[in-house]
Amino acid sequence: MLRREHQFRANLGRIYSFSRGLRMDDNGDFRRPDVLACEAYARQTLDNIVTSPDDPFGYRLLDLWLDVFQRPWDKPTDLDELLGDLAEKIGSGELKGYLEYDPNWEALGSMAFGGSKRCLST
Repeated sequence: MLRREHQFRANLGRIYSFSRGLRMDDNGDFRRPDVLACEAYARQTLDNIVTSPDDPFGYRLLDLWLDVFQRPWDKPTDLDELLGDLAEKIGSGELKGYLEYDPNWEALGSMAFGGSKRCLST
């Protein structure tokens, strides 16, 4: 298990969190991870986190890497290696990424379709 929850703000105001285990929703059902178990998709998500102003140097992602791998003597030498290692863990299903907040949810939830309001969920 991770020693603590890791949350990151990505571009466009999205907030992601990462954990090793599945999470449960309010109904007690297991929640499907929002970051697909695909290395390419995970890499793109991690790139969005790094290019956001919240963690421009990747220090918080390095903290996540240290928490996942628990090998401080073997930490990545550059940002590309850091993102590649984390994307590999997400791609293998060992690390799960969840979208905690997306500003588009409010915009989509308030749109009227055919005269009635429907909330679109992911």
